[in-house]
Amino acid sequence: MLQTNINDQALRDTLDAIQARHYNCLLGNPGIAPGSDVDKIKITNAFHYRLNGIEYYKAATDDVIAPATQGAGVFKKVVVGIDAAGTVTLTAGTTAATQLLAAIPTVASTILPIAYLEIPENFTSETTDVTTDMIKRFTSTIDVTYT
Repeated sequence: MLQTNINDQALRDTLDAIQARHYNCLLGNPGIAPGSDVDKIKITNAFHYRLNGIEYYKAATDDVIAPATQGAGVFKKVVVGIDAAGTVTLTAGTTAATQLLAAIPTVASTILPIAYLEIPENFTSETTDVTTDMIKRFTSTIDVTYT
């Protein structure tokens, strides 16, 4: 029998990490942008995504959802996510004195994060325009904490 120096547990851990990385992921670029109704966001591209190991499809959609109102002197980050039904959701983080201090919120394991918004102070839902500067892409799903 051939002997190897591979640690079985280390190999299993590596394979588990690879599987988890592909278990919940985007399989295309949704292209989040300000909507035609500029106080909302839109998905500019149709895309496939994988959530809990199952692949789904979402068509491009305009005027999906508007961020909530934000008061004076406080900032927050809001995760744009999608669930198995294709519903786009917003998960708001806690407020902070500056955008740098505002944390990316934790999302439910039933939601795949696709982008996040940096909501400035004095933002009024359905009134203040969403700008491209507010929309941020994740560099990877590692940026997100699931519950």
